[in-house]
Amino acid sequence: MYDLILVDFSWIYNKYYYVAKVRPLREDNSPEAIGATACDMLLQFFRRISGNYPEAHIMLALDPPTTTTGNYSLCEDYKQNRNKEEKKEVYSAFKDIVGTLSKKLNSKCSFVRAVGFEADQVISYLAEQYQTSHSILIFSGDKDLLQLTYYENVDISDKFEKGTFLIKSDEEIFGKFKNNKGEDFTRVSNNKKDILKYRVLKGDPSDNLKPVFPRIKDSEIISIIQNYWIDEEVLTDIKIDYMIEDIRSSNKDLAEKLDKNREVWLRNYKIMNLYGLKGLKVKKVKAHG
Repeated sequence: MYDLILVDFSWIYNKYYYVAKVRPLREDNSPEAIGATACDMLLQFFRRISGNYPEAHIMLALDPPTTTTGNYSLCEDYKQNRNKEEKKEVYSAFKDIVGTLSKKLNSKCSFVRAVGFEADQVISYLAEQYQTSHSILIFSGDKDLLQLTYYENVDISDKFEKGTFLIKSDEEIFGKFKNNKGEDFTRVSNNKKDILKYRVLKGDPSDNLKPVFPRIKDSEIISIIQNYWIDEEVLTDIKIDYMIEDIRSSNKDLAEKLDKNREVWLRNYKIMNLYGLKGLKVKKVKAHG
């Protein structure tokens, strides 16, 4: 049984907003009315979790505006591929909904945030702080958070059915990085710590992050991860220098492509890395939202 459940609130809020939006026989289709319905659904959902997981404290992590985050300072195109008008509609009542839920949910549920940091960073920071003393469940569909299942006491789920979280197996986690373009993480590694490296090199179209260089192949990623990027040190310019020089002796073309795009490599790492985060001051959000 889990005693700490960390929820990516923006992710689950989006899901419920769109469920509320397509509900049949709706008379009022204004964002305010849809938001109110979503709020009622979320309230029932979190009350059900509290009832079914009575030992757990539930922390709902909030995202700040993208342009106020450290990630945006690293990449001005970060998440700028998303529909701004659609986002404006979805989040028009967000603050009021957070305020309503924070007043109506019991003391086991609390909203948390850290100024300048995204929800996945807040979740990662808390998971690392408590992973030796608590049994932790992360509830999110964010692929970046899958890297945290490397910790022994951390599980992840993106489905809640019949009153229970469905925990992702290793096979299901690795399956998140398999698609019809021929990409398959399991051809690269079966180590969950390598998920971060794979993601950094491949980029993330959903966040508008480019691959380290265009059309990078899994065979090239295998070579980098298995032969050169093999330790767990923090990636730095100096470490990239060493790797590129090592690669140059056996694959000059690959080394040149990496050298030309070293800024993308380091930038992706700084944005995607969720291990060992520093500087977060996680605070509970007051009842007014």
